[in-house]
Amino acid sequence: MNCLEINDGNSWQQLHSSHPMISLSSDAETLLDWARAKRDEEWRIAALAAKHPTVADALAAVELAREKLQVVTLLCDTDSK
Repeated sequence: MNCLEINDGNSWQQLHSSHPMISLSSDAETLLDWARAKRDEEWRIAALAAKHPTVADALAAVELAREKLQVVTLLCDTDSK
């Protein structure tokens, strides 16, 4: 029916009031597009890793490198304070 309905406990009632439109800034839309693309890429790689041991090994190496990078950056941040 393309309308919003609520149940008052006895029956369904249509809401006829207008509703506000919410827009995102162009920065927010760009960020959401980036996040979706990043998510899709991660899902694609995970699916490939599940099927191909070489991809799984490479993904494990990337994850280990990320962990090492986090430790090094934490140490550098701590050292610079």
